[in-house]
Amino acid sequence: MSDDLKKRILEFLHVQTVANVATVEGDRPHVSALEYVHDDMTLYFVSMPHTQKVANLVENPAVAVSINGPGRKREEIMGVQYFGKAERVDDEAERESVKTLFFDKYLLEPSAHWFKQHMLLYKVTPERVDLIDYSQGFGHKDTWTA
Repeated sequence: MSDDLKKRILEFLHVQTVANVATVEGDRPHVSALEYVHDDMTLYFVSMPHTQKVANLVENPAVAVSINGPGRKREEIMGVQYFGKAERVDDEAERESVKTLFFDKYLLEPSAHWFKQHMLLYKVTPERVDLIDYSQGFGHKDTWTA
């Protein structure tokens, strides 16, 4: 896969701040908007333990994630779509590394809500990532695969 495409995806992920994470609740989708960070192509997000999103992930780890740019005109539309699996991160070294990513990106204080011990950390390992870029034509999409 093109190193240029991966670079463009990573640059986009670096500047955006909100992801829409879709999980599956039985036979229905459930979407949550939340802050995220990334390490290479892996996305990370945090959640309170008793949310619908977490209950869904326990039953089915499949997720779709969309992250949209600020474009308001059709030719400015840009975003990424992730397809993959989410898994809970319990490894303390990885959790500490990701905390640093969150603090750096969002300039969080140490008392930030997700820093509490009861917050759960998840990572999304992508199977496929689509970069949507309407500046290259209506509906234009380039696909990166793992």
